[in-house]
Amino acid sequence: MTTDITLTRRNFVAGATAFGAGLAGWSPLSAADEATLAAAAKREGTGMLYSVIEPAITQALLAAFEKKYGVKVEFQRLGTGPLAQRYSAEVEGGNVVADVIMLGDRTFLETARGKGWIGPSQLAPAGLPNGVTDGTLATVAYNPESLAWNTNIVTERPKSWEVLIDPKYSKRVSVFDPRGSILGVKWYSLIRKAYGDDFLRKLGQQAVLASSVVPAIQQVAAGAMAMYAPAIHVAVDALKQKGAPIDEAFFEPATTGAIVAAVSAKAPHPAIASLLFHYVLTPEGQSLLNKDNFSPLPNVPGTRQDTPKMSDVTDAAARAELPQILQLLGIS
Repeated sequence: MTTDITLTRRNFVAGATAFGAGLAGWSPLSAADEATLAAAAKREGTGMLYSVIEPAITQALLAAFEKKYGVKVEFQRLGTGPLAQRYSAEVEGGNVVADVIMLGDRTFLETARGKGWIGPSQLAPAGLPNGVTDGTLATVAYNPESLAWNTNIVTERPKSWEVLIDPKYSKRVSVFDPRGSILGVKWYSLIRKAYGDDFLRKLGQQAVLASSVVPAIQQVAAGAMAMYAPAIHVAVDALKQKGAPIDEAFFEPATTGAIVAAVSAKAPHPAIASLLFHYVLTPEGQSLLNKDNFSPLPNVPGTRQDTPKMSDVTDAAARAELPQILQLLGIS
């Protein structure tokens, strides 16, 4: 089951227009409520964020947060799967560490909410454009997949995902192992719907499986592999900015790669949790969190506006399709 979210982004833009002159002065909290929350947060000490976001981006976000409010927040960065496992173990053990958690598995957070692990923040959700938050969970970033390639090896810019099955790159194509994350399964599901079963069979015959995204992208930059999919923009761009021979392109179909944030129901620092949750949904927070990337809010300074048409595959549909995807790829 897939859902096209292009219309949703148009609704965000329409909502922003209704607010008046863009989002420049917009905030999901009133100034008085924000000041009260900030004062309470200062009394709580140092907060903790669990996040899948690139460390340099998170550091910049939290540095600006501290400068603005005088509140320090530390962070722990892991992939979505390991982060969810760690969070679960800590909550079940009665040792809640994270005040706020940001990861790419909305279903996990919905399940956690059902167990009472996730609670409402002091955010006023009525002040946000429709669809961004329901008061407990908030979409804070989009990370549609890209194709990354080594420019010394792939000299002609690819035009679609179909380059992945070009025979001249046999065994020099790296793709994510779908057993590693439900997010990867969603990408395979969209690719299958777009190109058919035979595409996955050919991909399985000539591609090498990668268990982790960032090391796989690094291999492309080093020339050990010609290309990798599905890649993450921030990881590719970080290498490109250092002069590595790597480039990327965004093709359709693409999943949202949505990063969802939530506040722990038993957050050690509840005011810090709510204040940080609020901050990442302001234009300032979004411009830092999604610098040169894709924000779920419209017209945020410094974010990309060339968003590809995105579709979302439900977790349940992806899990149901996984055995077929594995079979087509020749994975036992």
